[in-house]
Amino acid sequence: MKFPRKFGVELEIGENLQEDEESPNIIKKFSHSEMTSNGYWYTIFTDVIRLPDGWEGKHDGSCGFEFVSPPLFDTQQIYEVCSIVDEARDDGKIGWNMHDTGMHVHVDATDLDKDGVLAVGNFCRHFDRTIYSFVNKNRINNSYCRPVGADNNGLYWRFSQGDYAPRYYGCNIASKHKHNTIEFRYSEGTFDAQKIEALVDLFVCIVERCAIVGGHVCGSPKRNLTAKRKYLLDLVGVSPKSRQILLASKWD
Repeated sequence: MKFPRKFGVELEIGENLQEDEESPNIIKKFSHSEMTSNGYWYTIFTDVIRLPDGWEGKHDGSCGFEFVSPPLFDTQQIYEVCSIVDEARDDGKIGWNMHDTGMHVHVDATDLDKDGVLAVGNFCRHFDRTIYSFVNKNRINNSYCRPVGADNNGLYWRFSQGDYAPRYYGCNIASKHKHNTIEFRYSEGTFDAQKIEALVDLFVCIVERCAIVGGHVCGSPKRNLTAKRKYLLDLVGVSPKSRQILLASKWD
């Protein structure tokens, strides 16, 4: 699927991996330790994954390791990476501990000024609970991706003043200062390429919609979550495929 705006993804994986110093797209895993003839121990790593060119493996303080994409316009490489990871798992090269991991989407915000960025934040604040309904229900209580409305006044005042603003929100507008993007941290860790694609579609469409008409919303359903989900997806104009995938997701 192609998009009108650049994006990137960070796919966290609960594994103790290490990137190659010269080629960050080559991912290694501890194999064993050996002793040299003079009595010094050294560590042996074996290659377990080779990501597409432009991708990198990086240590992450919250989960251990993540795969980071270059700026993309389509999801072709996401399908490729998810297939590579699935194959490595099936071959026993890597484990599959996805507990407390996340999938983050950075959407290009180069064209957005301060008001445009705040419009995206306000839009997400309005639809916070609805957006969380498309991901694992535990994410709404995760300290790394809090609802935007949890600290609305402090967050927006600090951003509007150009000061540092906290980044651990479902919609991280502080990413504009550092990466010229808006980061969406709502999702749990996943290597389901179709789910990733659907969420990328949603987040790109949110930014695109706010860039064109702003973040004000009126007339959304007030009580029924099912109606709110459909309303949001229709409002921002996700593809029929993404709509079907997101509406099929369960949230109790």
